[in-house]
Amino acid sequence: MKEVYPGIFVIVEKGVKYNIPPPANIYVLAGKDGLIYDAGYGRKKAVNKFLSEFKKIENACREKNVPFNITRILPSHIHADHISGLKKIRDSLNLTVLMTEGMSQVITSVKNYKKRYEQHDIQDLFSSTYVSYPVIRRLVKIFYFVFYRIFFGIEFVSRPDEIVNDNETITINGEKWKIFSSPGHCSYHISLYNKKKGVLLGGDNILSSITTWLGPPDSDLDDYEKTLNKIKNLPNLKIILTGHGKAITKPAERIGQILKWRKKRSAQVLQIVNDSGSGITVNKIIRELYRGSGSIRANLSRGWVQLELLHLMKKKLVGRKAVLHKAFFYPLR
Repeated sequence: MKEVYPGIFVIVEKGVKYNIPPPANIYVLAGKDGLIYDAGYGRKKAVNKFLSEFKKIENACREKNVPFNITRILPSHIHADHISGLKKIRDSLNLTVLMTEGMSQVITSVKNYKKRYEQHDIQDLFSSTYVSYPVIRRLVKIFYFVFYRIFFGIEFVSRPDEIVNDNETITINGEKWKIFSSPGHCSYHISLYNKKKGVLLGGDNILSSITTWLGPPDSDLDDYEKTLNKIKNLPNLKIILTGHGKAITKPAERIGQILKWRKKRSAQVLQIVNDSGSGITVNKIIRELYRGSGSIRANLSRGWVQLELLHLMKKKLVGRKAVLHKAFFYPLR
């Protein structure tokens, strides 16, 4: 654990192996009526590590005669690396679980969670492969979800203890913090801002050294850009405490870099489609974008490439046609 801002501590949970899944940050806002922001992984080892580090924070505060009473926990968004430990942490520390209404419709049961993420079939919209037999497709889905749940250690909270609004001010340790909706990386994503301190708990929309993951069904490029500009224009913003990686101490500069990078990537995808003439698949677009890169990096990019193509189709800059279960994209201008 580390005190990243006076009274705010970060506990970093490691991935299973080789930083896969990536280390996740959980923030403890220590004080007389404190709060935990995000819940990390639900695997036994990860939760035990969190509880051990949490105890160190409590001891450090008590040694300095600083009040330490954590009463609530609030996830930033509904992805597995931020909600899987919610139930175990709540039960271990006797906390009140806060959620927005949107979150509560997804992460309160296996049924709701699977329904949300099965909106896109095993044959995703732009796949070059297709599992044609319904029984096999069903088995693949079941296997994938069981593996996914074990990998992250997902446990569901049957209901939140308190619903908070997307744009609501709450009091933490006697100070006002604004909850505000910040979709883009994820549709049900909220950030937490203290205007007086200039501190933003920003979840996953803005990371310090890499661009955040984007992909269907939960990400939206238009929402993402709006959120970045909204955060960039926050009054007195001084530091962003991120869902992964280090804090950002030059928020406007970092957001500007990300917006510039997104614009560049969008132009590259459009150029590749235009250069293809009669049409090109997602796989070939990825190979063009990531020549010489490893397969892991290339595969992780699939989601945002799909979103970019959807975005370009909406703007009527590219078209789409399907041939033998393959989607080809071609220029419209």
